[in-house]
Order: sequence, then C-alpha cells, then structure tokens
Amino acid sequence: MLTSKLLKGIPHNHDDIYALLTNDSGGFIQAILDCIPMPVFYRCINGIYLGCNQAFCTVIGMEKDQIIGQDLFHIFPEEQAKAYLEHDAQLLASPGRSVYESEMETIDKRKYFVRFHKVTFNDQTGNIAGFLGMFENLTEQKKMEKELHRLATRDHLTQIYNRRAIENILEEEIQLSLKYHRTMSMIMLDLDGFKQLNDSHGHQVGDKLLQCVASELMNQRRLTDFVGRFGGDEFIIVLPHTEQQAAQEYADELHFQLAQNCFSAFPSKVGASLGVACMSSAQMKGKSAAQIFDELLAKADSAMYRVKHDHKLKLTGVCPCSTT
Repeated sequence: MLTSKLLKGIPHNHDDIYALLTNDSGGFIQAILDCIPMPVFYRCINGIYLGCNQAFCTVIGMEKDQIIGQDLFHIFPEEQAKAYLEHDAQLLASPGRSVYESEMETIDKRKYFVRFHKVTFNDQTGNIAGFLGMFENLTEQKKMEKELHRLATRDHLTQIYNRRAIENILEEEIQLSLKYHRTMSMIMLDLDGFKQLNDSHGHQVGDKLLQCVASELMNQRRLTDFVGRFGGDEFIIVLPHTEQQAAQEYADELHFQLAQNCFSAFPSKVGASLGVACMSSAQMKGKSAAQIFDELLAKADSAMYRVKHDHKLKLTGVCPCSTT
C-alpha cells in the first residue's frame, strides 16, 4: 500500500520526466545530485553550466550561484577551458559516452588529476541539449603510483636510476637507435680507492662519496642522457645519439669535474676509471637489440678495466678514459 502511494507521485510519461529534470521545481533532482559523493555537473552545448552538486562546488571552490549560468572560462583557467570545449566538440561529433583522464586546475590554483565520465543528453525533440558529467579525483592515487614507480626505479641511496631501470632505458635507446639508424654511446664508471675509503673511514663516508658522485653526474648530464647506479661503486651513463669523439670528450669533462667537485673533499685518495663504448648504426646492422646491449656493456666494461690497470695513463696525468 505504502509503495503504491509513493509511486503515484512519480511521473511515468516521458514528457513529464523531461519536465521534472529540466524544471526541478521541488528540488528533487538537486537532492539526488547532492547525495552523490562524486562531483557532478551538467552543461548546455555551448558550455554554460545548468547545474551541479555540492561535491562539485567543494572541489571547484565556488558556490552554486557562482557556477550556474556561467561558462567554462569563468570556472577554469583559459587553456583548460579550451581543452574541455574541445572534448565537448568531440563528444558532439560522436554522441554517447566519453571517459578520459586529465589534469584539472581551479581558479584558486588548486590542482587535481581526475577521470571524467561524460554523456550527451537530448531534449524532448531528440536533439542534443547538453552534457552530463562527473569525475573521479585520482590525485592521491596518482601520487601513490608515482611514489611506487620511484621506489621501483630509483636507487635508494643515490636517488638516481637503479640497475634494472638503467638497463631498461639502455634497451629502449638501442631500439630507437636501430629504428632511426643512430649512433649511441655509453660510459661505465668505477670508483678507485672506494674499498680503502670504506675500510679506513667507515661506510657512512663511503655512502657520502657515492651520493656525491651521483649528484655530480646528474649535474653534468645533458638533457638527453640517463644516469644510473649499476651496483656497488659502478655507474652507467647512457648517451643516446652520441658519436665516439663526443662521448670521449664528455667522459674527459666528467672525470675533471668529479676530481674538482667531489673527490677532493674526501680524506682518502679516491678517483674514477671511465670506459667509453660506442656503436654506429653500421656496427649495429644485422644484430638484435639483445646482442647490441651485451656488446655495449662488454666494451664499456673492458675499456674501464683496461684504464683501471694501466698505471701509465694515471702516472702521466692522462684522463683515465678509454674507447673501444
């Protein structure tokens, strides 16, 4: 009985339902919207806001009467408003549902990362009248994903790429070199005197040296380069699209800067041996990415150890770098 009485007040005719949605004189639709925890809005096809819920107001930082009747440019910064209008145009061209992720900045400069869900709705004549949308706030989720990615790819002590990450980057750059027929180079760096420093002054001092070297390598790198800790006191610098001569000169400069800005600050005699490896597109021809990967690492490693054990290089003051 109670159910049948309640149902008597609910319209069953489509025209009556449309009138309820558009007029909402009793505030029924607004009450439903305000019960939804996700921000909800609806706009006409020219971007004017027709309504929204309280969650939308909270995120945007404006009251309903400041939003309704205003266009996108009143609510969001200009570039963002233009981007939303472009998405609206795409949805108009292909009516239905659209889901996409986007950064969102409010007028008061608060920033969010959100996932929009938007649909078109029609008027009584069947023509598209506007857009109904809601969005999920993914800001905290994205922060967590970013932090997990950092933990998975960064060396915990030096905060540069760890071995797995730098190997993945090297593989990707090899693929690009094969695709675009580019030369690529890499530098393998191993510290000299590191064990003696650890034994004489403790691991905390050794850790500071590793951090200092990593910091200097990052300071000296070019925008296109990648720096990683390969393990222990070994580091790798990946140099995409770099010829042998340029790689050698870069390694020479690295060694000089490390000596000036890093090694001189430590109590024991420390230094670095650097090995440079380079492969041209002609040398890569006919080889798989895996073969090139192994060959580059082997060449750089061999060059580095040849320098490390060639006392003449160090006695004559020649920069301990070598190409192979």
